[in-house]
Amino acid sequence: MSSSASSSPPPPSVASPGLGEVTIVSVPEVRVVALRAVVENYRAQKNQWQQLHAFCKAHNLVLDGPSRTIYYDEGFKAADVDLEVCLQLHADAKVPASDVAESEVKERVLPAFEKVASLTLIGPYEELPNAYRKLYAWRQHVDVAAAGPVREVYRHADYADDPTGKSFVTELQLPIAAP
Repeated sequence: MSSSASSSPPPPSVASPGLGEVTIVSVPEVRVVALRAVVENYRAQKNQWQQLHAFCKAHNLVLDGPSRTIYYDEGFKAADVDLEVCLQLHADAKVPASDVAESEVKERVLPAFEKVASLTLIGPYEELPNAYRKLYAWRQHVDVAAAGPVREVYRHADYADDPTGKSFVTELQLPIAAP
């Protein structure tokens, strides 16, 4: 963080009723099964989620914790989005190594980060662009470098319970470099 950031005006406000403030948190490593792909656009990741869930069901894998998407492109991309969908595994889950070797699905450990800029959105996914604008405005304001790709962590998302998405809870996590 540069010393000039503290004397500059606050970042621009992004109005959204379900949008929290940016906080700095640490995140532990997380064991997941994941599927990385370059997809046509953000909505096109549905196929990756279906494939990943089918793999877990076929192997009776027990999931534990929120699902997440990692976006490897910085900022918004209208097409050819490089992303990885991830399902968190239970500590006792055993993923057959031979099946992973023959699949696009991979078992891996997402790294821990000491400092992550975290922003929580309560509301539908259509509000995510506002959340990203606020997160990136904050990053520019405090003049801090990213230390890894941004993650969307889906704390609560169930279309069966809430088809409107108004109760969804999505946390954006942007790993940041220590000053």
